Amino acid sequence: MQLSIILEYLPYALVTNFTPGPNNILALNSAKSYGLKKSRNVLLGICTGFTCIMFLCGILCISLSQISDVYQSRMKYVGAVYLLWLAWHIFISKPDAKSEVMSKKPSFMSGFIVQFVNVKVMLYGMVSITSFVFPYTKSKLIVFLFVIGMSILGALAALTWAFAGSIFQKFLNNHYRIVNTVMALILLKSAFDLIF
Repeated sequence: MQLSIILEYLPYALVTNFTPGPNNILALNSAKSYGLKKSRNVLLGICTGFTCIMFLCGILCISLSQISDVYQSRMKYVGAVYLLWLAWHIFISKPDAKSEVMSKKPSFMSGFIVQFVNVKVMLYGMVSITSFVFPYTKSKLIVFLFVIGMSILGALAALTWAFAGSIFQKFLNNHYRIVNTVMALILLKSAFDLIF
């Protein structure tokens, strides 16, 4: 895979993985409420579930691409629309006034199961593969390596939020307008690059 493809993909991947979402909020709240040591099971569940979803997305994308090449060209536009929606959603989002403290320590299963209802993760996997890999290659090995890379990046994002805990949350709450605007602009550039 060429370096230019990775450079096109990386801004989208970083913004998508490191912005608030079910995984990151669960990791943050768990570490904030129970500490890193007691949160290791939920973090392992998040990372394992995320990896499973990425592999399922890879298998689905390969299967659909073998059925029709039209799917690939249309997914580029679906991906761009999703990026625009995500940019708008991030731009208008505000921090929660109250942070809910979980009533019981989250388990491996709570981190794992949330992946299968997390639309952001599913769309991320599908859009990433169809928009940033398939235009250049349909090699199963490249898709497999790309899925591994996406899984590592997703795990790093969850761990970063867990390590940051309340410090990162405080920063985002105090400067959310600037942070959200910058992330939205990065996503707009990714959508533009995808179409043109």
